[in-house]
Amino acid sequence: SCRSGIKSRATVLKGPLSTGYGWVQMGMDDRLLGIPLWMILLLPFAKILATSLSIGSGGSGGIFGPGMVIGGMVGAAFWRLAYPILPGMPAEPAPFTIIAMMALFGGIAHAPLAVMLMVAEMTGNLSLLAPAMIAVGLSSVVCGDRTIYTSQLPTRADSPAHRYQFSFPLLTRLTVRESMDLAPLLLRPDLPVVEAKRWLVDRNLSGAPVVEEDGRLLGVATLTDIERAPQADGEPVPVYTVMTRDPVTIEPAAGLDLALEKLATYRKSWMPVVEGLESIVVGTISAANINRRYRLALKRSSRRMRDMTTGSDGLSERRPDQPASHS
Repeated sequence: SCRSGIKSRATVLKGPLSTGYGWVQMGMDDRLLGIPLWMILLLPFAKILATSLSIGSGGSGGIFGPGMVIGGMVGAAFWRLAYPILPGMPAEPAPFTIIAMMALFGGIAHAPLAVMLMVAEMTGNLSLLAPAMIAVGLSSVVCGDRTIYTSQLPTRADSPAHRYQFSFPLLTRLTVRESMDLAPLLLRPDLPVVEAKRWLVDRNLSGAPVVEEDGRLLGVATLTDIERAPQADGEPVPVYTVMTRDPVTIEPAAGLDLALEKLATYRKSWMPVVEGLESIVVGTISAANINRRYRLALKRSSRRMRDMTTGSDGLSERRPDQPASHS
């Protein structure tokens, strides 16, 4: 008895430090009856402690595996306690183990639908789908907004990657080609910065693309870049010496939501629109262009909606000179 007690204590210490999948397998058949009850009740808490120390201290490890083991052992412990007491309990604890695994991980990971699909795949049938829906639903209500993934956002609208798409849904249907300036000012790389500055000031522009003779983009020159250019005595300074050689660009087929996101991310007021692998400049797009196009599309949508509403009301109206119809 002393040896069996020492072996049981060693098993309890070893179980939380390993993957624990073997315990889950034993918790799905009648072998669970051969495990001491105190060990079954202690293993979930020991696994929680071991996982917390491992993940919290920066150690390598995942969340999915421990979540499955903890949930499975909780379900197995419930079956072990209720089997000799409650009538009508199944002869094997597999349904309780599987549903408890899915309920625990579905709640803490905020993935109820994915977890319920996993139930059907793990069991090979849909018999446990209904109780799994109830268990996962209750688990999600208990967990609330808390999740084990601290970086998880409530919705896609809260994600910076989808911020503009969800804030301005109309922008996703508008393209850069519809809003860009088709005849922008293009600077040659050998143009003196003094002359380039005069052209920009005369056209009230903050900058312009620098292109080759065939229209291929080389860079972008702004008034700020030109004003910072060193003044050479007697020799003109060409534009290519002060231009930005890796500018932010966008293609004509891209949506205005992507264009606005790029301008905001890189803190630019405009950027060249290029086409093809050779980056041929076909125009420029600015925040003012996007705002103007968005307002125009919004006005057209409001007018179209107003016309549809008027038309639907007109169907129920009858002109004074039109005789009433009788059924």
